[in-house]
Amino acid sequence: MPVFISPSVWNGKFTNLKIGKGSFVGRVEMHLHDRVCIGRNVIINDGARLLTASHMVDDVDFRLVTGPIVIGDYAWIAIGAILLPGVSVGAGAVVGAGALITKDVPDYAIAVGNPARILEKSRPSGLRYSPLQSLATFEAWLGKDGMPEHLIHDLIAG
Repeated sequence: MPVFISPSVWNGKFTNLKIGKGSFVGRVEMHLHDRVCIGRNVIINDGARLLTASHMVDDVDFRLVTGPIVIGDYAWIAIGAILLPGVSVGAGAVVGAGALITKDVPDYAIAVGNPARILEKSRPSGLRYSPLQSLATFEAWLGKDGMPEHLIHDLIAG
């Protein structure tokens, strides 16, 4: 299987979601009111929330605003992290547990906190691990009742 997607909460259109090969998506909440592009070999842990829409609080009509979320290859979105509309997480970047991402995270940067701040240390470039290397362990833990195969095929981006 080229990706692993756990049972999750999905709102919006699946056509807005593209996932690169080798990525692992835990039990997440994804709002697909705009595009979500997930690169190759990405890890998104349980409890993460990807929000592509919000409301204009200073608008008398409380209009909906949307923005895409882009996650680069080898990024890691840790447990309970929240990504707001219009943000990008760079290649190899880490979004720490419980972090609130309101601005773009550069390649290989480590973002932590609420609101998130970028740490001085960073990840090495040239990452080459495979999040699905331990797929048998994950399936034993979560079961094989994840996303239906026909939907997975439609979500995979080259």
